[in-house]
Amino acid sequence: MIVLEGPDGSGKSMLGEHLSNILGREFWHPGGAVSDELVPEWMKKCEHKLEQGFILDRTTHISEFVYGPIINKREPVTFKDMTKFLKLCGEKNWKIVYCRPASVLDFNHTKSDYDTDEQIKAVEDNHQKIVAVYDELFCSPRSSFLEDQGCLFTFDYEQKGSFQQLLKFLEINGK
Repeated sequence: MIVLEGPDGSGKSMLGEHLSNILGREFWHPGGAVSDELVPEWMKKCEHKLEQGFILDRTTHISEFVYGPIINKREPVTFKDMTKFLKLCGEKNWKIVYCRPASVLDFNHTKSDYDTDEQIKAVEDNHQKIVAVYDELFCSPRSSFLEDQGCLFTFDYEQKGSFQQLLKFLEINGK
């Protein structure tokens, strides 16, 4: 199982399609953020897909943890809850690939998508918050247990040789 995580515009879908072709596995995207009531149902669906060995563009639990409180102004899932979920990923040997954008403003939007400069600024501010939460989750001492277990790889499109390193990571740790 491979879980691709990261902010919008970080290249998860492109990477997932490419890995799907190389590894001969199905690529699945669970969809966007869901309401609080639907999170448990989506979690079961995602975990079912995870058990089947899919390449998954986001697991809704992580996405809800990051996007829910910022975009939908909800209470965030606690780091304790998130750590519990990430430990489950480690125990089940699910590989997490964190796709980090080259910069916090490196995501797909154009001025024509929004009516005003204030809307553009609000979207950029939200995106910066989202990237900061992902970085805290995947690039901090809190996530070191995932790296120790060989479950986490940070993918950087800008870093020379990153794709070859990713393939080596997946090969060494099983497909």
